[in-house]
Amino acid sequence: MMEIYFKTALVFTHFILAGIVLTKVLHTDFLLLKNYTSPLDKDLIQQIKQAKQVALWGLLGLAATGIALVVYGILTSPGYLNNPKLWVKFICVGVLAANGFLVHRLARHVQEKTVLADFPYGLSVQISIVGAISSASWIFACWLGIARSWNRVLPFSEVLGHYGLVLLAAVCASMLVNIRFVQQRQYHEG
Repeated sequence: MMEIYFKTALVFTHFILAGIVLTKVLHTDFLLLKNYTSPLDKDLIQQIKQAKQVALWGLLGLAATGIALVVYGILTSPGYLNNPKLWVKFICVGVLAANGFLVHRLARHVQEKTVLADFPYGLSVQISIVGAISSASWIFACWLGIARSWNRVLPFSEVLGHYGLVLLAAVCASMLVNIRFVQQRQYHEG
């Protein structure tokens, strides 16, 4: 009976961590978009740094609780790893980890008094894509966490295809926003 309570507490902790990180990431993305054409102030830079820390520690906590859940699943359910959705979640977490490294590298350009809309086009494209991948991957990872009805039902290619479509939609949307801001800047300069 204790193992049921243990698993419930583990799932709940995993869920809470995911909610905290997703909320922080999306809120920070909103603030960046809202202030895209304005000089970034000290408060916003501090919020960005805090969001990076929350995402890092959240990802580490999610990895720990996720590994514990996988080990529990392997020990209690024969064939636990024969779940295509689980493997896509591993891919999604890998993308989040790699993308987090890129977020960290690109964040050095985002400083107080920086105007994101004034970045060179290549850099703004990189930041837009990395941001889109981050947001989309966090959302999709959370989606996979609640999509219990997909377990052992949808094939790997279909679940991975859904993730690919979410990434593609997010990147396209971020590029459209980026193009809009570049056009506005050119209009005001010209």
